[in-house]
Amino acid sequence: MHTIEAAYIFALSMMVMLTLTSSTIRLNKQVITETRALLQEEVESHEEGGSKGFRPEDFIRSVTLLEKEKNEEKNEHADK
Repeated sequence: MHTIEAAYIFALSMMVMLTLTSSTIRLNKQVITETRALLQEEVESHEEGGSKGFRPEDFIRSVTLLEKEKNEEKNEHADK
């Protein structure tokens, strides 16, 4: 009787371990695929004619315009 119960517990624990292992492998493959795609995009952006995802000039320009607008609004409210 104890042999059947032990076999049942062993089978369940093996099933849990294999499920966790396969889930970990699947998650790892997704992370690796995403990382590889991001690295490939970064490499292509540095090649001649490649499009960069982040352009510092555009960012600085947009922040400068935003700051000007905020300052103008503050000056308008201060004048009133």
